[in-house]
Amino acid sequence: DTIIKYNLLYQNKKIIFLCPKFILINTFIHKIYNQKLKCIENFFLYLILYPLMHTKFLAFNAWNFETINPESKFNQLHLDYYKKFKNYSIDLSELKNEKNLLNEFCNENNIKSINKLIVIQQRDQFYYNSPATRNANIKNFNKTVSFLIDSGFDVVRYKSKESEKLEIKSKNYHELNLSSEKDKLKQFVICKNCRLVVCYQGGVMAYNQIFNTQFLVVNAIPINRNVLIKPQDRIILKKCFSKKLNQFLSIDMIVSEKLHLYVDTHTLREKEIVLYENDEEEILEAVKETLKINDNSLISNSQEKFRDMLSDEITFKHSPSLVCNSFLKKNSFLIKP
Repeated sequence: DTIIKYNLLYQNKKIIFLCPKFILINTFIHKIYNQKLKCIENFFLYLILYPLMHTKFLAFNAWNFETINPESKFNQLHLDYYKKFKNYSIDLSELKNEKNLLNEFCNENNIKSINKLIVIQQRDQFYYNSPATRNANIKNFNKTVSFLIDSGFDVVRYKSKESEKLEIKSKNYHELNLSSEKDKLKQFVICKNCRLVVCYQGGVMAYNQIFNTQFLVVNAIPINRNVLIKPQDRIILKKCFSKKLNQFLSIDMIVSEKLHLYVDTHTLREKEIVLYENDEEEILEAVKETLKINDNSLISNSQEKFRDMLSDEITFKHSPSLVCNSFLKKNSFLIKP
């Protein structure tokens, strides 16, 4: 998506995308871009053309847009694309049977209105034995799910087979697994059409670049990995506590320690940093705030201070999405000088 936007802005070249099935995490996303690039799924053509990816004059290196790059241009590029084309998303092809899949899902789960559906996906310790830095306790979503159901929403939570279930007994709460390609396709269609996606910094977050759906990212860490590109999107962060200083770190301290880039287990241990995930109240208030906002939401003084503490080289500074005001108010240490 980012490469295509760069090409539309600056190059206007023909793009060939090598995508044999054995390297794809799903079999459909690349197809919605088929008007913007040439997708080659054939394995033998892949073998023939693969060496060309290592030539300077034919290959395109996307490192400039990787958020782990300290000088990433990711958010700036998407902002430039909007300024020129007045749209945050590319005009993409629709997948076959999208409407049928959506109707099938709604009928199976007795969903009356897709516009009153909230999708939740939060990474836990059962996700590919992932490091704790990116995980969170699903129980901190109990209040949020209960609030949404009481407010007339349906809630779908995606989880792994081993993940802990939430003990919420309501016909409006649904827990689903992604065990097949059709499940992934349904998830795509649901997230495309639902009211709000609440997710972690990975997985379905990348759909933010494709959909008009509003997104809220919780337990985000590190800051540089914010890939939200729309002004109606929101984010709240994990907090960094320094055992050396016996205090939570402000944004400028996080940046000075390069924790906006690196929060791997080794770095945290070396710097004696403990991560604190978002609690029940922070998530609940963030969801309430996100559901109320629109494109013309006012930027508070706290938002301006937060942005001022980020240098122009930090990609997050150029994202039109905002940190929730409720989160900044509760965690005022983040923007204290």
